[in-house]
Amino acid sequence: MLNAPDELDLVIYSQKNGDRLVVHLLDRDESRASLDGVSLRINGTRPIKAVYRPGGKPLAPAGRTVALGKFDVYDMVVVEFAAKNGEY
Repeated sequence: MLNAPDELDLVIYSQKNGDRLVVHLLDRDESRASLDGVSLRINGTRPIKAVYRPGGKPLAPAGRTVALGKFDVYDMVVVEFAAKNGEY
């Protein structure tokens, strides 16, 4: 995470045999109405197919970093990787 406050909890788990990561973010600071300017850095070398919020528009990664934009107390982002054999 880039520009993330200490009060931001991050939980990540893998789905679809590692082809997709689900990232949950929870801001524990009750005095803050929303967060803005936080970015997610996606480690590794595997090509990224898409980054999106379920039901929302795709986010645009800049290399292996994606700006999350403004969110309130909770947010969820999905990272999909290209298939391991290069097929989609």
